[in-house]
Amino acid sequence: MFGPKGRNAYFGLGFGKSVVTVRPENTFEMQCVAQIAHLRFCELIEDTLRNIDLSPRELEILRWMARGKSNSVIAEILGISRHTVDTIGRRLFDKLDVNDRTTAAIKGLGSGLLQIKELDIV
Repeated sequence: MFGPKGRNAYFGLGFGKSVVTVRPENTFEMQCVAQIAHLRFCELIEDTLRNIDLSPRELEILRWMARGKSNSVIAEILGISRHTVDTIGRRLFDKLDVNDRTTAAIKGLGSGLLQIKELDIV
């Protein structure tokens, strides 16, 4: 499925061990439904993201978290205390409505707040 801002997705359909024959016109209908659903999902995400307003510092810390750096390492890189990173991280989690670093990174990537190319992880 193709979406705006590079939000492409994969849709798979499995039928278990049974053999199912799907007519070409039905396959096309399923593809259309999946594409429409994905576009609607992208609209909903976009509406949600409009309410996320991260400060430059929060975004910087999210980038380092997405790279897998610990609070101590982020603090050293940025020249601030570990406690400051922790406080900003908690505020960041609240804004993204997440509970952990991995989910924050995934939400950041999925929302377009972060780009893979800027993370140097590929």
